[in-house]
Amino acid sequence: MNEHSIAALGHEFKAQVMEHFAFLQKEFGFEPALDESSAYTHRLTFRNPHSDQLVEVLNAFHGVDYGFEVNIHFASGPRLLDQRNMVYYRLKEEQDGEFSYLAEAAETLRFVLQDGV
Repeated sequence: MNEHSIAALGHEFKAQVMEHFAFLQKEFGFEPALDESSAYTHRLTFRNPHSDQLVEVLNAFHGVDYGFEVNIHFASGPRLLDQRNMVYYRLKEEQDGEFSYLAEAAETLRFVLQDGV
């Protein structure tokens, strides 16, 4: 897959993430996503200023990368060095072009956040 194809795929991926993960702002007080994407990795990071939690939603489309994951961790303070918790992943080979796995990933994250992790 060339860089142009990856850019187009990344654009659609980010639009879908914004739709499926909108609940982070509405229900949990996260700030709008920060786009930290690069040529082959598309990453949106949501920060909750009240809990200091970060949620990373990323997908790596390069041939040697693993694929999609959702991570949650703390942004600063004494818990900064706490291990990132991967709450969902999907190997690149198991993804579909419609990004249908994003709905499942969003629901998994919602469940984790409701449990207060």
